[in-house]
Amino acid sequence: MLNILKSITEKKIGFSVRNLSDSKRLSEIISIETSFDLNYNTIRRFFGIIKTVKPSNYTLDVLSKFNDFKDYNDFILNYHLKNRWKDEFNLVKILHNNDNLTLKYISENLHTNKNFTLRFTHIIRELILANNLTLVNEIFSLKQMNVSLFSYDDTIFIGTCIGQLLKKINLNKKKGQQIILNKNFQELVVVIYVDYENLYSYYQNILKILVKKSKRKDLIEFCKGVLNLDSHLRKKPQKLFYKLNYNDDFHPILKSRILAQQLFSSTKIISLEKYYQKNNLNDKIDIDYFFEVIFTSMVTKNFEVMKWIIDKLKDYFNFKYFYKYEQYENFALMNLLYFYKIKDLDCCEIWLKLISFDNFNRSYEKMFLQYVYIFQYHFSKNNQEINLKAYLKSSKTMYPNFFTKAYLLNYFE
Repeated sequence: MLNILKSITEKKIGFSVRNLSDSKRLSEIISIETSFDLNYNTIRRFFGIIKTVKPSNYTLDVLSKFNDFKDYNDFILNYHLKNRWKDEFNLVKILHNNDNLTLKYISENLHTNKNFTLRFTHIIRELILANNLTLVNEIFSLKQMNVSLFSYDDTIFIGTCIGQLLKKINLNKKKGQQIILNKNFQELVVVIYVDYENLYSYYQNILKILVKKSKRKDLIEFCKGVLNLDSHLRKKPQKLFYKLNYNDDFHPILKSRILAQQLFSSTKIISLEKYYQKNNLNDKIDIDYFFEVIFTSMVTKNFEVMKWIIDKLKDYFNFKYFYKYEQYENFALMNLLYFYKIKDLDCCEIWLKLISFDNFNRSYEKMFLQYVYIFQYHFSKNNQEINLKAYLKSSKTMYPNFFTKAYLLNYFE
């Protein structure tokens, strides 16, 4: 029965659990859907990724609950009852044979229960893989697909799961461009899944289409900002960079991205101070206002700006001030780079005890890991070859002319 439990779990999530990343992802999905925590190491043992041990009753119960059983005993007793899968069989039947019924099914079930979000993402992923882009566009045109109707967690989950298939959409076809320009698809997928790992390839083509054809001012500025990062990493001349337009109504993270553009060509702290005052950050600091400035200061090796951020956030040493742990990881990595630069190794040791390097935002993960390798190469003399090898391996598929060996060696010069 354990193998069956593994099989139906993988079937439900839509991917095989084969490595650490898969285990962490499943752990998050289980937590979101069931409110029970199942450690990713426990998942690794259960799926045989690392040395297995007999699973605890708690592990079996949580995985059974995740698969819509009351507990593991209920799973053993009722798994073989065919009527449990009636809905699944009916869904597969209409999904591949009747677009109108599929559209009706989604329309009637969206927002009715917490479990449907996971099923919805599976449907969309399958339709994209089947190249039924017309139906995907119709689904995202439903009034029920307005982003305001989804919780924050559901929005992130949908964007992350579906965003991984953006590369499968043929942008040379009208149907592909229609989906990218669909307002709800933009809100739920495009702006959530920022694929820095593939900014070097397909993702920049999506951004260019949006800059040219989108009517949303905030989205256009967002795309310009990311394309400017691409230009910086390709070492293009400044005259080819987009000029971004600031708006007081923009989201704090977009505001931080617009401010961060200055770091590609300037190090003037006065602009940062004006930004700080303009957004009334003296009374209450919103970490989102620093999000892209943190990232860009690392890319541009701007230690003066890092110091400015650290001074402004000196009271935010504790994770409790960050509403997402991934933001704390970003901030902590910047601290490590800065304190190593000024040779404050004691502070480096303190920060190393507070973070794991396992919780970066998925969109930024591969990019941030380059700076983890840079820090660890210089800080941990015993593992220099390991970190250099990992850094160069990643560089091969992500801006090899920017993330050079010289960039790593001279980062703190």
